[in-house]
Amino acid sequence: MAVVFVLTLMVSIIAAAQSLTAIAAPGDPGAVSAEVKLYAGRYDTATKVFTPLAAGEAIKQGEDIAVRIAPNTNYLVGASRYIVMFDKTLFTMVGSGTAAFTVNSDKNNIDYDSGATLPGYTGNYYYDFACTGFAGTTVDNINWPASFSPTDREKYKAVAVGTQASSNAFNGGNPEVLAGNWLFQFRLKATQDISAGTAQIWMDSKWFRSNTNTGVEGYISKCLEGQLASSAGNNYSFNYNFTGANIRLPLSGNQVIPTTSPTTTPAGTTKTATTSPAGSTTVSPGSSTTNPGDTAASTDLTLSTAAPLTTAEPVKVPQQDLDTAVDKAGIADWDGNMANLTPEQKDAVKGYLAENGKNVEARDDGFYYVETTVPGATATNADGSPVETESSTEDGITRSQKRIIIAAVIIAVLGIAGVAGMLARKKK
Repeated sequence: MAVVFVLTLMVSIIAAAQSLTAIAAPGDPGAVSAEVKLYAGRYDTATKVFTPLAAGEAIKQGEDIAVRIAPNTNYLVGASRYIVMFDKTLFTMVGSGTAAFTVNSDKNNIDYDSGATLPGYTGNYYYDFACTGFAGTTVDNINWPASFSPTDREKYKAVAVGTQASSNAFNGGNPEVLAGNWLFQFRLKATQDISAGTAQIWMDSKWFRSNTNTGVEGYISKCLEGQLASSAGNNYSFNYNFTGANIRLPLSGNQVIPTTSPTTTPAGTTKTATTSPAGSTTVSPGSSTTNPGDTAASTDLTLSTAAPLTTAEPVKVPQQDLDTAVDKAGIADWDGNMANLTPEQKDAVKGYLAENGKNVEARDDGFYYVETTVPGATATNADGSPVETESSTEDGITRSQKRIIIAAVIIAVLGIAGVAGMLARKKK
């Protein structure tokens, strides 16, 4: 009976391990494809209408263009951060820091009781449901990967914008699929007339983390389970596709803007969004797309059902770091007195300090790092990357699940040892 018990236990352990693996990686565990596209157009800040640039449309000195970042994945995404480069001899950024970016949010068309999107919803489903905010930097002090040439570093400016994820998100802090519609927008001002095909705005996989490219600034982290916290996302051998994120202005052809159909399942369940086939929606020259939910740097989603917010005690930015930020922001006459900084200069300093996804607040006596969380919240690291938690996965099995398997194996070994001891005593 003891032998039968031990054998049954061992079979159960193997079955449990297989079951845990299946739970950790439902569906296709090999889904690791991410595609990002860039779209260029004109943006009317008064009417919030984006009009895509037409083929050959001229861009004159002093004119603004809007650039939209549109990511698409076949896997569940936790936090994400995007790096875009542009020719700094031809363009300057409009605005600074996080305020230079617009996020695609349409909270007015969400039914907060059911957690469903309403007809006419135009926001980015991933952002509105899985994210609590975003942060951007327009100061080109980002650590360039060594794989870029010195020529690239000299010619192009790199800017970054990323989402923040915690349990205070609308869906409770779970990941979502990126459906392919635009997520972030920023504007560039031409410093000279743009001649045909000379102005490059582009993204490159060298900026984005994978198993073989760690420590770089960009990431579109993968979560293996819809019910795991967004902060449990990890790096994998991603199949990145940035062919649609390399544009030259003026454009040689018309752009194709995708449409998306977010699901309307209740909050708290695993939700995905579907994307129309590539090329299904063609935008004709001069046509426009209206996004009533456009917001300028509007971040947190506050709900009556969410856990109460708690704010950690602000930490003052050390003077040495502040002096560096002021210098990087191009302020030459800094005397250490906050009162002598203009609002524009403060924004420039905040943009530098906030580049790693931290909230920065300007006060009379200096700048402070401010972090808002919720009790028991899961959050991102200082650089916006996912925090490694107990639910973080390794090879499809969480560490807590591994502990269960190890404990079961130990019990089995002890059981076998006990049986062997009993048999040995009987022989004697």
